Amino acid sequence: MGLIKKIFGLTSRAIDNGTFQERASWKVDKMLKGEKVAAPKYKSEEKLYEKYVKDKDLEEKMGVKDEKLIENLNKFEIRSSEIENNTKCGSHLPTRETEWEHKNDKTWEYFFYEPSKEKMLPNRLTLRETLEVLRSKYQLSMLKSETSDAALKIKEELKNHDAVKRIDEEKMTNIWKHFRPFARSDEQKVVRNADLAHLQDVMNRRINDGKFFDLGKTDPKTIQTIEGREKAKQVEAAEIKAIEERRERKK
Repeated sequence: MGLIKKIFGLTSRAIDNGTFQERASWKVDKMLKGEKVAAPKYKSEEKLYEKYVKDKDLEEKMGVKDEKLIENLNKFEIRSSEIENNTKCGSHLPTRETEWEHKNDKTWEYFFYEPSKEKMLPNRLTLRETLEVLRSKYQLSMLKSETSDAALKIKEELKNHDAVKRIDEEKMTNIWKHFRPFARSDEQKVVRNADLAHLQDVMNRRINDGKFFDLGKTDPKTIQTIEGREKAKQVEAAEIKAIEERRERKK
């Protein structure tokens, strides 16, 4: 039974191939003679074609010459080799020409156009405004006392800044958290060999020091408490200030 199916399948496939080649050869001959040959239709299109062929009203409409339609079609003129770019963009994009043209314009200071404050959307900032706010917050963090005249002046400027009024407080906090100014230190803090050896002994359980892992809880610089976080901020600000002072002395 399996052999018969195999032979029948090979025979039917050969017949189908022969029929297809015969149809293709017949259509090629018609095209060579200059006759029009319609493209093959899908099964769904064949059903629609048969439906419309039987429609007498549609056949009558197709047989009538529509002068208005012909006139409108004759108005079309396609020139693929002469494409004109008619796209008009109202936004100011950075180019070499605009960079040179607006090099002394304050709104183009950062090499792209800054919209006016009246056109700014809520929770949107320009690069200039972001830098101004970050600079003010950094100056405030460097002051030892938040109640000094300088600190109060900076707080007042931040309160009245257009960017602070436009953006949510949470988003402004995130901007300061992730983009705050920082200083890179070329000096490395080296751990004492004795402390490193003690840590290795504790981790390898050669020494039973139960209080060793409680150091972080009693350390005033820990970030687990509000007091510790404030202390950590002050220490960090002092370190940054010391690094900047050393750089100034080197200059």
